[in-house]
Amino acid sequence: MTVVGYVRVSTQKQADQGISLEQQQREIERWCNTSGRKLDALFVDEGRSGRAMSKRPAFRDALAKVEADSATLVAYSLSRIARSTGDCIRIAARINDAGGDIVSIKEQIDTSSAIGKLFFTMLAAMAQFESDQLSERMKDVAEDAYRTARVCGRPPFGYGKVPGTSYLIPDKREQAILRLINWYHTRKGWGYNRIATRLNRMSIGSKEGGKWWAKTIKDAIKSSGKYNHEQAKKNLEFLK
Repeated sequence: MTVVGYVRVSTQKQADQGISLEQQQREIERWCNTSGRKLDALFVDEGRSGRAMSKRPAFRDALAKVEADSATLVAYSLSRIARSTGDCIRIAARINDAGGDIVSIKEQIDTSSAIGKLFFTMLAAMAQFESDQLSERMKDVAEDAYRTARVCGRPPFGYGKVPGTSYLIPDKREQAILRLINWYHTRKGWGYNRIATRLNRMSIGSKEGGKWWAKTIKDAIKSSGKYNHEQAKKNLEFLK
């Protein structure tokens, strides 16, 4: 399968701090050697911000080749591919639809592997969450429809509140992350610290968009079994 490398720095300061174009290229070449793969093409954006794909001509060319050849796009980190979660989701979806894969060396993500496929599922769930919005009808729904799945204060990870009420409804993005956390914990046997480290490397934010810690992982696992998820789902269906 064709391997397409992509490297980028936005400023000289960034290059001086240890993630120069040359270092990124060396990491990509090292990954290819370790994986027994050949680097077929390398695209370079120098002095280009990752915030707008329209201002990165080399990345547009790299993406076009990946889509045309159903290739694997290899980068040093996800931040080289995109600076925002939304852009990363859209790019990943395009590559997935073309039959290609993404490898991020720093975050240890390879979507040709089983865990990588799970990552793609996560991205799809986040994309769905991003496009979905709760209807304005929620404000006028009678509270009798929400006799269970209530909480005072801040909702636990995996849930949001119906505006103006204390009733919980499942948060699609957070539920997808909870499934990943529980998979790591129950199937892989990972501890809280290791799970937190992996999510941080994957640039998956916590409830407030910040870093994960062992305690927040523990609390998320605990809350996932505490609340009436089925009733919360019914609440969400009632609102549609």
